[in-house]
Amino acid sequence: MPDFDDEHSAVFDEQFGALRNKVSMLVPVPPAEEIVARGRRRRQTARSLLAGLVVVLAVGAGSLLLGPLRPTREPMLPADASPTVTGTPYSPTFGSVREPLGATIPAGFLPAEGRALADRKGVGRLCLGGGEPATDGEVVAARSLRDAQGGQVTLLVYAAGLVASRAFDDYQAEVARCMNATDQGLTWRKESEPMSFGAAAVRVTTRYTKNTRGALPPAQTEVVIRFGSSLLLVSGRDSAAVDRVWGGLHDRLCLFARDCKPRAGRPAALPSPTAGGQAFAVSLATDQAGDPAALGRAVAYAAELGYRTSLVSVDCDDGARAGLGLPADAPYKYVPIYFAARAEADAFVTASARPVGPVVTVRTYCTG
Repeated sequence: MPDFDDEHSAVFDEQFGALRNKVSMLVPVPPAEEIVARGRRRRQTARSLLAGLVVVLAVGAGSLLLGPLRPTREPMLPADASPTVTGTPYSPTFGSVREPLGATIPAGFLPAEGRALADRKGVGRLCLGGGEPATDGEVVAARSLRDAQGGQVTLLVYAAGLVASRAFDDYQAEVARCMNATDQGLTWRKESEPMSFGAAAVRVTTRYTKNTRGALPPAQTEVVIRFGSSLLLVSGRDSAAVDRVWGGLHDRLCLFARDCKPRAGRPAALPSPTAGGQAFAVSLATDQAGDPAALGRAVAYAAELGYRTSLVSVDCDDGARAGLGLPADAPYKYVPIYFAARAEADAFVTASARPVGPVVTVRTYCTG
C-alpha cells in the first residue's frame, strides 16, 4: 500500500489540531498535580474500607467461636438444662394401694348383722321364666347380708350411674312381668309404689293368695333405691323394719354418687389427690387394732356426712405413718378425708359427732 503523501498529512494535522482545541475548551483538563492527588485519596479510602471490613469479619467470627464480647448477667445454659433435684424422692412401698372411690364395698359398710350371702350378679328373676336381666353381668361390687328375722340387704355397685339406672329399669320390668304369678305352688300379687328418694326408688309389696303346699306366708316388702352408680335392695316381712334399714342406709349411698356434697355446712374436701400434692388429712380410722370392719364403718360415716373416701395404705401418703404414730413393721391402712387448708381440716374435726383425727400433713401418692 502506498504511503500518504506529505500534502495530505499536513491537512490532517491541521484538522486534528483544531478539533483538539475545541474539546479542551468544552471539557477542561485538570493539571497533572491534581490528578495525582485524587489518585492518592482514592487509594486511602479503599484501604480504610478494606480495613473496616476486615475488623467486622474478625469480630463476627470471634462471636461465633467464643460467644458475645460482653458477658450477660446470668450464665447461659443449654436449652435442655433443668434444675438439679436434691434429696431422694418419696416412693410408696411395694403393695401400697388406694382403693378407687365408690368402686368397692368394704366390710362394715352395711349395718345389718348376720351372715354374708353369695354375691349377687344383679337384680335377678322374681318369678319363673323370662331369663336374667341384661344388666346382671355388669355388677362391679356386691354385698348381701341376711339378719336373724329373715330380712335381707343387698348392695349392688355398677361401673357408672347409667348402668345402675338400666338395672333399676330391669327390676321394674321384672315386677311388671311377675305382678300376678304362680311359682312353686305359691300364687301372689305384687303392688308397686314409687318413692321420692335418691335418683329413683320404689316400694314393692308381695301378698300371697294361694299356697298348695301349706299355709300362706306373710306379706313381703322390698324397697329398691338407685343412687349414683349403686342399687340398694332391702327386703323383709315387717314393713316398718324395712323402712328403718333403708332409711339408715340412704345417706351412705352418697359414696357412689359423683355429686356427693358435704352436709350441714361442713368444709369441702379436696376433689381428688394429686401425685406429690400437699394435703391435710383427717384420719377417720386405721386397722391398727386388727378390725377391718372399722375401716368400712369409717367410710360409711364419711358418706353420711357427704364425703367420698376409701381405704388407703398409709405408705401411699408421705407423712401419714409418722403422723399417725404407726410402727414401720406392718402394711397398715387408714380412711382419710383430705382438705386443702389446715383450718378446714380443724373445722371438720370440731363439727364431728364422733372422735376423729388426728390431722396429718401429707403428700399424696398412689394416684394412678
